[in-house]
Amino acid sequence: NHAYFIKCDNGICSFILVNNNKNANYEISEVFVLNNYKGKKVGTTAVEKIFNMYKGNWTIKTVPSSQMAENFWKKTVDNYTNGNFKIEHTGKYARAELYFSNN
Repeated sequence: NHAYFIKCDNGICSFILVNNNKNANYEISEVFVLNNYKGKKVGTTAVEKIFNMYKGNWTIKTVPSSQMAENFWKKTVDNYTNGNFKIEHTGKYARAELYFSNN
């Protein structure tokens, strides 16, 4: 597992936790952006850098029942993969799970 901290202005404004589930299978387990930096592409830019650092198979599980989180991930992954991803809704709360490969 790896933690990445993103600097903005005079301090840290965001962090991302990446899990490596062996054999180049990755998952982002947490993305946090301070409220003052939301909507300014801080999360999107950081996530894309992480994707470029780790080549393999990715699973993104969104926050259950959060349309805002699902929209963020669909837009970010769609842009990064040029639409080459799969999405499923699973479990009691129809949690969105996105799958793609960037090998």
